[in-house]
Amino acid sequence: MKIFDLLCFEHHSNLNVPNASIIEEILNEIITPELEKIGLTNKKYKYKWSSDYNVNGIKTSVRFHYRGLSAGFTIGQSFKCIPSTKILKYPKDKFHLFEHVDFFNTNKKLSLWNRKIFEIGLKKFISKDLKKIRKHIVSCDSIQKNIDIALRQINSTRSEYEIHDPDQKYVLAFLYATLGDKEKAQNTMKEYAIEKNLVHNDLFKYLENV
Repeated sequence: MKIFDLLCFEHHSNLNVPNASIIEEILNEIITPELEKIGLTNKKYKYKWSSDYNVNGIKTSVRFHYRGLSAGFTIGQSFKCIPSTKILKYPKDKFHLFEHVDFFNTNKKLSLWNRKIFEIGLKKFISKDLKKIRKHIVSCDSIQKNIDIALRQINSTRSEYEIHDPDQKYVLAFLYATLGDKEKAQNTMKEYAIEKNLVHNDLFKYLENV
């Protein structure tokens, strides 16, 4: 028997993918109370839990996403210092630096095969992974720590970081500017502009307003 046929034989009877409203219901029952314990609330966006901006202008969020039968979480930060530009419109609604949940050495992606399997996966996520994510969130409360994160991602060999949007160097330039390091901010923005074939002088004006 072929592998595909075997999988169909074993699982076809319990395939019942939850729809969007059921997914939201399950998340509100299982995930929302746990994230609220670490200061993340689901007020504005569906499938997204966020903190308020802290004294350093940093907001942390956790976002749930799914496609087909697979689902997962993304954890990231947004910064008040990053303005709306041609490069990054509506910056307050986006992650500026982020990690997918597999960065925390988690189990496989969540399955949406049916409601029960999805609920079991979420409970395992809470019991095994949430503590590591909380530690990460607490450690990201300063601009310097996020500079370290941006540099780590820039220098990483993991291919996923190469397609992050916004680009880490763009974000890093604003973080340097926030700490008053004008030279590093401009040099980093210039590197970004050269890599993207942009005019760096046009981008410097955004740094001046930080």
